[in-house]
Amino acid sequence: MNRVALLFCLTIALFVHPISLFADSVSLVGLWRQFDDETAKPSSLIRIREHGGQYEGSIETIFPLAGEPTAPQCWKCSGWRKNKPLVGLLILTGMRGSELQYKGGEILDPVEGQVYRCEMKLAEDGMHVHVGGYIGVSLFGRTRLWEKVE
Repeated sequence: MNRVALLFCLTIALFVHPISLFADSVSLVGLWRQFDDETAKPSSLIRIREHGGQYEGSIETIFPLAGEPTAPQCWKCSGWRKNKPLVGLLILTGMRGSELQYKGGEILDPVEGQVYRCEMKLAEDGMHVHVGGYIGVSLFGRTRLWEKVE
């Protein structure tokens, strides 16, 4: 009987272990490509990191369109972000969650200088994330799709 139980446990371990490896690879942490609403071309790369159970993101690279400044600043921002360069700017703060759902944070639209509440839903494959910014309730906002680079 012990031999049957051992065989059963080994069989289960062979199936569960690859699944757990896949689950570990699905993460909000990493480099994400953001797209321009009007042109659908890449507009920036956002680096998301985890610190003490919260996620934050900063602009790592921008892809300005023809005629746009190559080193833009957050001219419409207020507070500590005002007139700061976009590259390196912290735009995502206070996100909490696990696995596929993240909430409770804020996201900055550096073009408008407006800070919105934020919700993020990670795709099961870990390669796309829906980023929703809103004021008040999430019904009154917009959602963008980011694509993982790494």
